[in-house]
Amino acid sequence: MAGIKEFLEQKFEEYKTKKMNGDHFFHELWQNAILIPTIERRPFFEQVFEYVMHNSPVHSKAHALATFTMGNLAFHEEKYEVSLSLTAEAEKLFADLNDADGLALCNMGYGGAYRTLGDFTLALKYLMEAYEQLSKSHKYINFELASGYALASLYVETKNFDKAIEQYTRIIEMTRDSNKPFYLLALDGIGMIYECKEEWGEAMNYYGHALDVCEEINNPGFKSRVLSDMGNVYYATKDYNKAIAFHSNALKIREAFHIPGGAITNLIQLSEIYLKEGNYDEAARCLSKALEKAETIKVKPKIMQVHQLFSQLYERLGNLGKSIEHYKIYHTLSEEVNKEDGINKVKRAEMIFEAEQTKKENTIIRAQKEEIERKNIELQNTINELTITKISRKAKALTLVIAVILLLAEEPITVLVQEHIGAINEYLAVGTKIIIILLLKPIENAIEHFMLTKTVLRNVRPNLVNT
Repeated sequence: MAGIKEFLEQKFEEYKTKKMNGDHFFHELWQNAILIPTIERRPFFEQVFEYVMHNSPVHSKAHALATFTMGNLAFHEEKYEVSLSLTAEAEKLFADLNDADGLALCNMGYGGAYRTLGDFTLALKYLMEAYEQLSKSHKYINFELASGYALASLYVETKNFDKAIEQYTRIIEMTRDSNKPFYLLALDGIGMIYECKEEWGEAMNYYGHALDVCEEINNPGFKSRVLSDMGNVYYATKDYNKAIAFHSNALKIREAFHIPGGAITNLIQLSEIYLKEGNYDEAARCLSKALEKAETIKVKPKIMQVHQLFSQLYERLGNLGKSIEHYKIYHTLSEEVNKEDGINKVKRAEMIFEAEQTKKENTIIRAQKEEIERKNIELQNTINELTITKISRKAKALTLVIAVILLLAEEPITVLVQEHIGAINEYLAVGTKIIIILLLKPIENAIEHFMLTKTVLRNVRPNLVNT
């Protein structure tokens, strides 16, 4: 982990000293930050954001990329309201820059948040739009993969397993030799699909491959996840000894790296196995440990689940008083969780509604700006045409004056020449008039060019002074 942080610090210095452009720096940031625990990302991301806000031109692409980055960070911190607000702000900035790939990043942000908040229809719409653009340009590979992975996960959640496998397979083909984190996520995703379909052999093949990749990139967080998934397969196939071994290994990793939510899940799974085996002492030990961790991080659904299992444990031990006591706590928490879930559903719906309203307002503002720009161009074209017409008329008038002057001057000159050299050929006099007439068009063009150049310079100089 320290090596990744040092690498990102080095890239940040290169960005600050202009040795690396913004697109390249943010690509490095996004690709490597996924390997840093979420809680450790914020200080560095905030440092980058503050630097960009104070050292880049207002409404620059760097502002847009930095704003989107903070929105994406908030999403991974489960701060969805903040994430949607920052994504909307980034969308405005990318729209002002006419940046289609930047807008696709924002659509991915919307889609990911909506998926988590439970609106699968809107999530599918925005994720598909994001993936279509990003997979066409390949400009932001990390988010092309992220949008593809989110799409695949959405297909899994809606039981569209064939499309999910197709999407995961595409990610595997793209990342086999380049982006190992997404490679193993896709392997794990296909493993989960086969687990859902109870095709245990195929599930374990993919989980085993994912575990090998975890060892290769030395990422404990991913490794604990894959070990837990493999433990679940062994549990489902009633190979309890292996299930205990895999969940215990996952638990050790999660406790060592302070991943409390995952650790609680492993402890609950272990207690269920011990209950099935009749090992009540171990079941009680795991449940007590799980309850302590769950109450520390105040996760009611986990606390509720632990009390339910405690109730089952004491029922089997014949202690009905303790069993009823834990069941009452479970029942009370269940009602609270259901009530809070209902409130949260309303809040999530309000968040989605407000985000959609903001997105519509952004679209309206963007359309208005485009209309203003179009009318400004039309107006400028009209002014240019009128200016050219006016100059052309002036040039014609000046050319006519010059023509009159030349024709009037031609005869006295001819007479003067005649007095000094004698009779002059009348064809020569006619030829002189013809030459004068032929010169009128080039003279007119020269005058028009001179006047246009002068007009352009007169308009440009004030702008140069202002800038």
